[in-house]
Amino acid sequence: FAHFSLVTQAPHVRFYAGAPLVSPEGEPLGTLCVIDYQPRPAGLSPLQQQGLEVMAQAVMRRLGHRREGLAREAEMAETARRFAMVADGIPDIAWSCTSTLEFDFYNARWQEFTGAEPPQDTDGWRPLVHPEDEAETFGQWERAVETGEPFQGTYRMRHVSGAWRWVLSRAVPLHDDKEQVERWFGTVTDIDEQRALSEQRDLLARELRQRLAGVEAAS
Repeated sequence: FAHFSLVTQAPHVRFYAGAPLVSPEGEPLGTLCVIDYQPRPAGLSPLQQQGLEVMAQAVMRRLGHRREGLAREAEMAETARRFAMVADGIPDIAWSCTSTLEFDFYNARWQEFTGAEPPQDTDGWRPLVHPEDEAETFGQWERAVETGEPFQGTYRMRHVSGAWRWVLSRAVPLHDDKEQVERWFGTVTDIDEQRALSEQRDLLARELRQRLAGVEAAS
């Protein structure tokens, strides 16, 4: 190192000691080093050598923790990618929000059904709920959030066509080990056609009952 630039020029290194940083697989990653501007012919004392080795081990532990963290992040990203693929394949709207009600996931069905930008908070849903259903629907949602109980409600939701369609909305909380809500997962199912058929059946049933009652009265 006599002609090394850090020796011949600033900072004019005159002493160097390094402890190797080796991965668990045995791959050398580098060194943790100390330098001095004054020569140290005797080198490091045994205690100093031990201290440098201990610090090198601490560096490797931190690198190991970082490596594990990156692996967990990659695993979570892959899980999220697979979840999104599955969620986009279902016919219902699927969504998720944090415990503080920050909506951070919607599947592709949201855009197909509403044609609107995905809202980031509860208030963003309000323009999409029929004014006559708004108070009851959001009252139910607020009670569910307050109690941590599952939510279920039916209301009219604005379709991309501009029509109001009846939907069935469900949401379930995910709790942590302390029974605190970590996240909400929900779905919105279009039940407009089923509701219309049910109303038609109810109407026919009422008409039949009235006619039968009239026949019985006449007889």
